Amino acid sequence: MAQGGSSGRQMAAIAVGQTLINTYRVERVLGQGPFGAVYMARHVRTGGLRAIKVIPKSVAAGEPYKKFLADARIVATLRHPHIVPFVDYDRDESGRAFLVMDLLEGESLQQRLKRGNLPIGPSLELLREVGSALHAAHLAGVLHRGLKLENIFLVHHDLLDRITEHAMVTDFGLGRLRKLLSPEGAQASMSPYLAPEAVHEKGQLDSRADQWSLAAVAYRLLGGSPPPVEVRAERLHELAPEASPQVVQAVVRALSRSKDERFDTVLEFIRALASGE
Repeated sequence: MAQGGSSGRQMAAIAVGQTLINTYRVERVLGQGPFGAVYMARHVRTGGLRAIKVIPKSVAAGEPYKKFLADARIVATLRHPHIVPFVDYDRDESGRAFLVMDLLEGESLQQRLKRGNLPIGPSLELLREVGSALHAAHLAGVLHRGLKLENIFLVHHDLLDRITEHAMVTDFGLGRLRKLLSPEGAQASMSPYLAPEAVHEKGQLDSRADQWSLAAVAYRLLGGSPPPVEVRAERLHELAPEASPQVVQAVVRALSRSKDERFDTVLEFIRALASGE
């Protein structure tokens, strides 16, 4: 499910054909991200396909990793229609940590937008779905900490007479591990969708950091690019004339540099977007 490319040397942590803990047989490399390589694997007993994310040894240690695993266990209990939980985690015989997710049919939002922007209606529906996932996690005490186009996955469903899709959010809590990455990995993990307080690590993060990230995704969907440092309603309206004033104002408010000027919750932000449809 991860996107991107890298050299074979960087992604050779696990060999294709290797079976992890006598359960997951690795079939091919899916990609490379700042937190490690991602593989497609098959469960040797059920035959089900899984995505395996390998975590560097330098990251899979200490208190941040323990807190991440605690988050992952909580998210796995939510069974939310728009959340992709980690269904398993372990270490292989060499001590390498890995995370297991269901392998989904579809593409990331990043891949989808390479073919062109979405219309306003599907964009607002996607934001509602992602927002509902974030809100459910927030109610359970878990922050995403790194929402971006790459970890919003559009799952395709073949209903015989038509193909439908809906959004699912991956990688909940991995942002906890950002500070443990190498300087190169930490830089790669940064994105224009991170809230200012997450980038500068100022103060304790709360749900309003995820709200900012969701609003940054909204700005990209409506305006065609990530938000600038100074967000102005007039400019967003020029870029997205089909968006109502209520939608534009909601996005601009959620992108406030000061978290105290944003909505109190993601749910309030999503309701403000819906009021402008």
